[in-house]
Amino acid sequence: MADQQALTTSDVLMRALYMLLFAVIWSVAEMALAAVAVIQLVLCLLTRETNLRLRVFGAALSRYIYQIAQFLTFTSENKPFPFGDWPSP
Repeated sequence: MADQQALTTSDVLMRALYMLLFAVIWSVAEMALAAVAVIQLVLCLLTRETNLRLRVFGAALSRYIYQIAQFLTFTSENKPFPFGDWPSP
């Protein structure tokens, strides 16, 4: 891209540290998303309706995972939460 500046070695190393941190956070978020899905399924089987709070949290969590994926693939330079705002559902 023409608008990107040449990165220094320290910039690349700092980005690598952030990427490592967000890869770990991704794993935790992935487990949380799976837990939300299972809990929603169980609640739906028991009550025949879903939990609104879990739906809202699941929507925000899936957007958060998407933001991490964008950062990890260099699609975005914006650092996700906790260095940025938590995504709105």
